[in-house]
Amino acid sequence: MRLGAELVSALAIGVGIGLLLDYWLGTKPWFMLLFFMLGSVAGFMNVYRAATGMGQGVGYKPAPPEPAKGEDDRSDQAN
Repeated sequence: MRLGAELVSALAIGVGIGLLLDYWLGTKPWFMLLFFMLGSVAGFMNVYRAATGMGQGVGYKPAPPEPAKGEDDRSDQAN
């Protein structure tokens, strides 16, 4: 459901902006076509990001600590 809404909303916003610019500037189909293309690209990118989970992490995630110099990774094994 979310993926469909992402795609449709991006297309609707793109076409709406294009129609408003066409009405304002008198360039009948050109801005609508341009913003339809931009809206469809944005919609597909949003769907891809949502489907793959990109951008789902919130906040800062520090790097794992590195072992101190001279320590061996096998130090916790019994001799």
